[in-house]
Amino acid sequence: MTTTKTSAKESTAIEAAATAITNAEAKHAALLAEATIAQENVTKAEAEIRRIETCIANDDLTAGLEDLTKVDTQLRYYKLQNQAKTRAAAVAGGAVATARTALIVARVEAGEYSLHMDRLRPEAEALATKIAALLTEHVALCKAHNEGRVRLLADAKDSDAVNDQGTGNPESSLAWGHEDQKRHKPIWVEVDGKPVSEIYEAGRWEAIQRRAEWIMKFGEETAANSTTAYIH
Repeated sequence: MTTTKTSAKESTAIEAAATAITNAEAKHAALLAEATIAQENVTKAEAEIRRIETCIANDDLTAGLEDLTKVDTQLRYYKLQNQAKTRAAAVAGGAVATARTALIVARVEAGEYSLHMDRLRPEAEALATKIAALLTEHVALCKAHNEGRVRLLADAKDSDAVNDQGTGNPESSLAWGHEDQKRHKPIWVEVDGKPVSEIYEAGRWEAIQRRAEWIMKFGEETAANSTTAYIH
């Protein structure tokens, strides 16, 4: 199923299925109520028979054989009626289940469940290819950074920041602490406000994947504040 937009025909089918459920549920409820009444009549008739039998046994003339025959006939009728209503209610319950199935099918055909099994795999494969390309590109940038760092250090050996004593010119822009005319460690360079350091290319894969997992599980802010999800 690929469609997500419900057509007029599909909407009509869904509405019809929903209406069928409503009607089936109403019929089922009515039959259940009738079965309940029939059961109540059975209970009342059985109680009446016990009363009449007690009267006859005690020679109580308030109830006799004619009453017993009448109520016994009623009891047999109520029992048969209860059986019929109970069976009818069971059938009606099955009709409700069938109607609900029809509604599900109508919704599936209309794409309301947003099922896209024919599209998910190729999209996932394309996404994986895209992510792999981005990671490869990033690692290539890391490699270029490291190569540039090596060239920078090599070039710095010929600058005024380095001399035989390893201190160099304190006023050199490549000398750490040159702003204060101090003789600190030479070949100190910042890029974007950070000292130039070596980037571990291979470790970047795992670090990036770990950061992505943290973002998906806990959100961007949590990942940003987590040392576990930190990218060195």
